Amino acid sequence: MNYAPSVTTDLNGQKMEYTYDALGRQMTIRAPYEIESGQPFTIRFEYFPAERKAHTIHYSKEGNIDTYTFADSLMRAVQTKQTGVVWSGGSNQKVSIVSGRAVTDAFGRNITAYYPMTETLGNIGTYNHATGNLQAKTEYDAHDRTTSVTLADGSVTRTAYSIGSHDGEPMLQTTVTDALGRHAECYTDAKGRNRETVQHARGEDITVKYNYDPVGQVLTVQHPNGRETKYAYDLLGRKLMVNHPDAGETDMTYDAAGNLLTKLTAELRKSISDKGYISYTYDFERLHEVLYPENLFNRVTYTYGKAGDKYNRAGRLALVEDASGGEAYYYGRQGEVTKTIRTVMASVADIRTYVYGTTYDSWNRVQTMTYPDGEVVTYHYNAAGQVERMTSNKQGRQSVIVDRIGYDKEGHTVYTKLGNGTEATYTYDKQRERLQVMNLTADGQTVMENRYRYDAVDNILSITNAANPTSLTKLNKAKLGGRSSHTYEYDELNRLVSFGMYTEFLVFGHKKRPKLLKFGRFVYIFVYVLRKTLIFKVYCGERLFLLNLQIVS
Repeated sequence: MNYAPSVTTDLNGQKMEYTYDALGRQMTIRAPYEIESGQPFTIRFEYFPAERKAHTIHYSKEGNIDTYTFADSLMRAVQTKQTGVVWSGGSNQKVSIVSGRAVTDAFGRNITAYYPMTETLGNIGTYNHATGNLQAKTEYDAHDRTTSVTLADGSVTRTAYSIGSHDGEPMLQTTVTDALGRHAECYTDAKGRNRETVQHARGEDITVKYNYDPVGQVLTVQHPNGRETKYAYDLLGRKLMVNHPDAGETDMTYDAAGNLLTKLTAELRKSISDKGYISYTYDFERLHEVLYPENLFNRVTYTYGKAGDKYNRAGRLALVEDASGGEAYYYGRQGEVTKTIRTVMASVADIRTYVYGTTYDSWNRVQTMTYPDGEVVTYHYNAAGQVERMTSNKQGRQSVIVDRIGYDKEGHTVYTKLGNGTEATYTYDKQRERLQVMNLTADGQTVMENRYRYDAVDNILSITNAANPTSLTKLNKAKLGGRSSHTYEYDELNRLVSFGMYTEFLVFGHKKRPKLLKFGRFVYIFVYVLRKTLIFKVYCGERLFLLNLQIVS
């Protein structure tokens, strides 16, 4: 016989209630806030085995959120539908968001994936046979290993498998070639452990090797510059020593329960002695105190709530004290922090206190924030549970921080309107869902029109602002700002190697008599090396500034 709880009560007396049907299936869950307000459920489940679907209802004061899950004949989830809100026609529209379709082959492997789509809310309980925009196609080998992933724009990432050699020992070699044709190798032993990775940058191999003990714990990591990071463990697998070529050796000790007792870093050993460790004490397994080898006032103490304490503090962290002062914590019914009191000792005679408060709902969504100056910010949500609006009340003065936020079916922000009337729209491409255009307007005039360009692995190649300041006659009489373009280049490891900036108009001089000048361009070049020197180049117009940074450790 199986037993299931109908009521659970935590250390602070907060209850959770559960109900089941005749088959023992979960029907409802009621959380503390819904128990307090008298709502019938926090989340409710309905089952329709004949139709191979399940229905979940999430309680929300803005309106319940419905989720339908559909299964195939093998009881695999093949589609979900959820209450959604999308920005359309200048307002938020309530719709049903249909998950992207996944096509499987005869072996149950996902071979084609599609993006989500929307439909009218009235059809949320019915399976949708339509297909959204293509997202990706995946190919496999005879061992069910992924061999290629082709994205909607034709970008292909390929993976090849073969037998390679790691220090003369045959191992599985996995070669990944990204959409730009750059490849990296990984060598794996018979136990599935990564033994070596090789990346390639500007004709140089960057190799990292890993060595393990018989139980699979990393003993050494050999870096590309020939140095090693070493590790040591006790018989319980606890890390006793880390010796890093830059940070030096760090030693640790533990108690019988596995709690860290002491930590001795290379810098402490050098500046104090072998006894200059940081020590930790515990209340059972809860950290109670951190003691530093010098300056006792730097110690940190942790105090926990006792049984029967108010504000749901029983068993939870109640107070942290250190040299700067202290911070007290207060909790809500579900264990969320609802108030903190921070006391800062600026000096012996100058002690300052800051009180910060937050309220949440059962889904851990912020409802209000109260700042130390008394301002209360309220968050408003749409029917899909997304932040839609933010308002403020400070000493009775009402104001709007964010007037409206709109989203698309993927959850991307596509529209915002701030309290001062400034509006921003965001446009994404349909193949990779990357931001393409961001348009910022004020009083109907374009202030910023950023266009983004990417490479095949999602690195930003350029950001171009096409807004013309000369047209802003009303809000920008001085014609400040101007068209600009930023360009970026990367090496084979996706590290930034060049940053260029071109500005068409800059204004110098007195505001009433602006001087409009053509300007050149800046180019910043970064050169990465493995061992001794980092080179940083700056071109300003036609002039070159070169800075060599010698790496000593």
